[in-house]
Amino acid sequence: MGILLLFVVAVQIPAVQQFSKDKAVTYLEGKLKTKVVVNKIKIGFPNDVILEGVYFEDQEKDTLLAGKKIAANLNIFGLFNNKLEITSIELEGIVANINRNKVNKLNFDYIAEAFKSPKKQNDNAPPMEFLLEKIELNNVRVRYNDVYNNNDMRLSVNHLKTRIKTFDREQMNFDVPNVALEGLQFYYKQGLAEKAEITKSENSKSPDLKLKLGILDLSKIKASYQDENLKIAIDMDLDKLLAKVNVFDFNTNTIDLDQIAISDATYNVTMGKTVKENNKS
Repeated sequence: MGILLLFVVAVQIPAVQQFSKDKAVTYLEGKLKTKVVVNKIKIGFPNDVILEGVYFEDQEKDTLLAGKKIAANLNIFGLFNNKLEITSIELEGIVANINRNKVNKLNFDYIAEAFKSPKKQNDNAPPMEFLLEKIELNNVRVRYNDVYNNNDMRLSVNHLKTRIKTFDREQMNFDVPNVALEGLQFYYKQGLAEKAEITKSENSKSPDLKLKLGILDLSKIKASYQDENLKIAIDMDLDKLLAKVNVFDFNTNTIDLDQIAISDATYNVTMGKTVKENNKS
């Protein structure tokens, strides 16, 4: 008990936290063979971990992830029971660049490879349970460039706050009672796709996505979608949307809204070079 108490006290000392951070960064750089930077770490034992001034580089020496702050409240002791339980996670001032190359490799695959166990895995071992309850994003930008499928996606969010009641990754079952989103800019372009033979395995079929939504509070939304295969472009500008969702079913393409309020919404659909629709509500 005395040793544990001493550890709890020591981990609160800034000098000890800085020393631990430097050791962790050195270990990660040696393991990943790429540049890793963490300017500051704060640990509020046993649950709170805050990283400030983070930078991770991919194997092409380009920025994989960088930003101001990553803060998480997690149950550390749950790891001993094969459970990763995150009570809350906050990202502030984060930029992420995700790339998929011509041979269908993502630019962060090397991280999983670096930490892969050399021992043969037990196929009967249960997967780690992953739980996530609250998410808050402030000034977050993501760029996804998919050369393999010829897709390009860019997303930026000024502020997002949500609570997740059910997070079942294995059964693809999610219950999100409320989402507050402000200042979203979304761009997605589907380039000309090459024809490829796609094989499906019955044994590898994943469960259908089950997503239950509650209150949606969206404001200052801009979205753009382009598909070079269908020769269509859709642009949307939305000032405010408040809705209560009864049913949101991807599998049956069903959306049932109990209440909805929209203000200053515009959209534009272009097919080829001809503007098909341009309405305002």
